[in-house]
Amino acid sequence: AAKAAFAPVTKSKHTTMPGQAEPSPPRRGDAWAWWRSMGEPKKVLAPMVGASERAFRLLSLECGAQLCVTPMIHARMFGSCPKVRADVLRDVEASAELGDRPLLAQLCGDDA
Repeated sequence: AAKAAFAPVTKSKHTTMPGQAEPSPPRRGDAWAWWRSMGEPKKVLAPMVGASERAFRLLSLECGAQLCVTPMIHARMFGSCPKVRADVLRDVEASAELGDRPLLAQLCGDDA
């Protein structure tokens, strides 16, 4: 089988905070190992605005989905607002107890 062509990994234009280590560039092998560690999911529930909450994800898993995604989490609010962070983490932990795994968190931002 022919291998897919991938674009080369380029260094991010974003800088690190003072005292923070430079992140290592992602490696293709690491990504595949991570995917395999989740059981190689093929039926992935795409994130949908207003429809990716826990109840819908659990129903989707019962109907055959193998991987789900959280509703969008605003990165700035998650990082700077303790209440938002606590609410998100509480939802993710409660989801784990109900079997909502594997689960990807979807972060968004509006600054470049």
